[in-house]
Amino acid sequence: MRGLAPHCRFVALSALLLSLAACSAAPLQEPEDAPADGSGSGGAPDAGASGEGVTDAASDASTVDGVEDISDLVDVQTDTLLPPDGSADAEGSDAGDTDPMPEPVGPWIEIGQGERGFDSVDESSLVSCIFGPQGSYHIWAAIRLHNIDPSSIRVDTFADIGGTRVGVGSATPLNSEWTVNPDGTADIFGQFLYLDFGIDFPALSEQSVTLRATVRSASVDTVSATATGRFLCIQ
Repeated sequence: MRGLAPHCRFVALSALLLSLAACSAAPLQEPEDAPADGSGSGGAPDAGASGEGVTDAASDASTVDGVEDISDLVDVQTDTLLPPDGSADAEGSDAGDTDPMPEPVGPWIEIGQGERGFDSVDESSLVSCIFGPQGSYHIWAAIRLHNIDPSSIRVDTFADIGGTRVGVGSATPLNSEWTVNPDGTADIFGQFLYLDFGIDFPALSEQSVTLRATVRSASVDTVSATATGRFLCIQ
């Protein structure tokens, strides 16, 4: 009996060691009846669930911060790209550029100047005064017709300087005197716009001059046009 005691102790110790090894290798399982709020059966908070809640909260906070940062960045970029008035910048249709005004519908005319061709007149144009061989001054007026048949057209022209009428002219040009352009317009030029006698026109140089014209015929209502430039007269 005394010889069996060490053997029994050895067997018992081996069984204990095998039992401890089996416990260490087995995966820990959470209780199936664990409450959904992460607390144990005794009401104590579940450390793992608490850790996950903290991580999720931090993640949510980070997400919110990220969204706010992106929103701020979009606002900054939008403010940078938009002009001060908040309107969209129309690149390709330049902000300072506008589409040209559409041409009027129906018959209309332009008045310009030129002895041998039609030259438009605007505020930057010099409207030249000619001193003729008969001792009088005149301007070479030019007319352009739009959507008007030039047959039997009467043309009247006028010149004003400083709001005062200083010249008139009138003519019924022959059909052969009109130049028909490829776009369908018709020009007449080299028309005498006679300036009044007794006025020192060279002294009026650099003043504003307004040219005015009316065109009428049996087939078209009277149409008018004006153009303003700077007067230039050299004797």
